[in-house]
Amino acid sequence: MPVAGLTAQAAERLIAQRYQEKYLQDPQVSLFIKEFTTQRVAIEGAVIRPGIYPVTGQLTLLRALALSGGFAPYADINQIVVYRHGSSGAREQFTYDLDKVRAGQEKDPNIRSDDVIVVQRNARRTALRDSLFSDILSTLNPFK
Repeated sequence: MPVAGLTAQAAERLIAQRYQEKYLQDPQVSLFIKEFTTQRVAIEGAVIRPGIYPVTGQLTLLRALALSGGFAPYADINQIVVYRHGSSGAREQFTYDLDKVRAGQEKDPNIRSDDVIVVQRNARRTALRDSLFSDILSTLNPFK
């Protein structure tokens, strides 16, 4: 019986339910996980520490982004994209506005194993940073 992606308690309930359907009246199931594969999430884009992080427990978008050390100065927190493999195997894409999530206007979405979170760059901030004007200011700045 496949139990991938379930917590140990959810797997116990599922197994007990299946036994109760055909074999036992009141099955008591205890599950001991001897070995498991590490679940991971990838965070990349305009964050301080992009990388692959282990998923432990329930992970939400805000918690996942905290793992990456916060945002780079040119991050666009209104354009955070989560890529996920759907149940049919097709790749799904969800875009979140972190200001709305923080304000409680949108739900803090759950992050699943193998999700890829991309923090987009703010085009205006990036253009200013890469502009000739920025180069001139950096050259004239005596404190750098």
